[in-house]
Amino acid sequence: KGINKGEKNGRYSHGMIHTQFYRHWRIMKSRCVNKDKKYYYGRIGVSFYWYKFKNFKNDMYESYSKHVKKFGEKNTTLDRINNNGNYCKKNCRWATKQEQANNRRNNRLLEYNGKIMNVSQWAKKLGISQTVILTRIKYGWDINKILGPLCQKIIKYNGKKLNVSQWARLLGIKPNVLHGRLSRGWSIKKALKKCL
Repeated sequence: KGINKGEKNGRYSHGMIHTQFYRHWRIMKSRCVNKDKKYYYGRIGVSFYWYKFKNFKNDMYESYSKHVKKFGEKNTTLDRINNNGNYCKKNCRWATKQEQANNRRNNRLLEYNGKIMNVSQWAKKLGISQTVILTRIKYGWDINKILGPLCQKIIKYNGKKLNVSQWARLLGIKPNVLHGRLSRGWSIKKALKKCL
């Protein structure tokens, strides 16, 4: 009574079926073999080498435990280092949610002034939205225009010192509208007054 059929047959003798660690393995496996899933990685050629849970446990449990101890179970995710690579010991690590978000396939790396960061990191550093950066990339702007001085420019007006994005937020307009006005040569007074 109360014993899962699989456990009875020895399939779940590891005793971890209800753990978060087991759930990571099950999700990874499903992404690679279940064609009905939204995130079916098999379609892009990603496969996995841990067909048996015990092999996954042998390779990944010790590092999982260390990561959980440092960052907590809710902030521990299974991450492929190379997004084009397979799920295997040499290409997998435990990462925080933020680290995994920074490692997404659609998160482009941009180099400016000797620094390489992804779109999310540049947006945070410059105080502008990711959408603004991605839109500029889409329209073929060069890197100096995408991330250059205009993004970081501090504008003094009416006793306030704010960057372009902060002014846009304050005035209730999209940052790219204000950036557009300034890059077309509008004076600061005209660009901001038009909004007020």
